[in-house]
Amino acid sequence: MDLIIELVRVHGPVRRKDVDDVLLAKLPDRLSPEQKRRKVQNLMQELRRSGRIVNLGTRSHSRWVLSESPHDLAKKLGPETNKNQEEVNATP
Repeated sequence: MDLIIELVRVHGPVRRKDVDDVLLAKLPDRLSPEQKRRKVQNLMQELRRSGRIVNLGTRSHSRWVLSESPHDLAKKLGPETNKNQEEVNATP
């Protein structure tokens, strides 16, 4: 999983094909091509479910990126976003 995270961090957004190109060759030869694809699928699914990566594209045209914490996202969007969030939180 660390290899996927590193790939997405350095080259993101990445397509599923990009992940396959890197990982399939690294999996043991005792696995069939279908088993290798399934393994990559399971790893991607685990990362997605844990919130470490998100797909910004569609199923057929995926674009995987690292997910960002709300704090990091607010910093990128600027102080206006933080002000708006404070107003929402202050509303009774």
